[in-house]
Amino acid sequence: MIVTAVAERVRTVLSHPDLAPDFRGQVECVLARKLDLYQRAPLWCVPELPRRSALAFGLNSSLSLDLAAAAILYHCAADIVDDAQDEELGAIPGWGDAGWREAVNVGLYLLSAQTQWLAGLDAPVEAREAWMAIFSQAGMTLIAGQHRDLQARLADGWDEARVLSLGGQKAGGALGALMCLAPAAARRGDLTSWWQLGVLLGQMFQVASDLEAYMGYGPHADLAQLKVTLPLVVAQDFAPVVQLIAEAGPPVSVTEQERLRAMVRASGALQYTRWRIAALHREALIVAAELGSPQYVTEIQPILDTALVDVDPVPV
Repeated sequence: MIVTAVAERVRTVLSHPDLAPDFRGQVECVLARKLDLYQRAPLWCVPELPRRSALAFGLNSSLSLDLAAAAILYHCAADIVDDAQDEELGAIPGWGDAGWREAVNVGLYLLSAQTQWLAGLDAPVEAREAWMAIFSQAGMTLIAGQHRDLQARLADGWDEARVLSLGGQKAGGALGALMCLAPAAARRGDLTSWWQLGVLLGQMFQVASDLEAYMGYGPHADLAQLKVTLPLVVAQDFAPVVQLIAEAGPPVSVTEQERLRAMVRASGALQYTRWRIAALHREALIVAAELGSPQYVTEIQPILDTALVDVDPVPV
């Protein structure tokens, strides 16, 4: 789990001399909330994948914690972008009347802080150059994915392949970069392969996350916005009502959300999604074994297994 040393590293971004007190308070509020989330599944994977990878590559423990901190800073920034687009900022105290405008500022600040953090680490020049290139690519991939997500409509012919492709851009872009942190520091020449492993993990965790809206009860942002997810795409082939709700478009009323949730559950889409997550999980372990070693797989498997735990059991 995330350790105190990682949290202390992350909080160093609060000491910048140009931070106004009120803005520092907003950054601190976000970090406090996020650091708590990174201590448990599913966000446990963000600091732990690069930290455990670094140790597996023989890097020193201090650098492994530095890379975990870099991962958190980047993911925090990316998550704020996602929050702003989903209009979920009301759940985060401290934003005040500025809302998403201040969220953008905080996200950009954390993104810049992450770049500065990586540039200042005691690592080979080649590693720092690789990190800059990797996270530049991750940022462009993330923004492209966020745009696709905003424009996605079920009626536009979405299928499983397109849903997985979107997950590979959004969560996959971030995890692709995180999976390259340690190999770059270890001067591995196969960064593209590590990136692809991260994309695969991103697809797996994204699909697992998509189940949340259909496993609970009550209003949910994904249902209200009729967000295109694998359970919804699978269900449309078996439940005509899903297509009718999709054609009406968002926002979806609370009553219609419950109706939609019931239809998706009854269609068997959640069981299929669980199977798809398990298949991605097996594929990721095979790829990880090919890139690393049996010991490496042993280190990261508990993290990957959290994607399976999150979807069990499925209500009917």
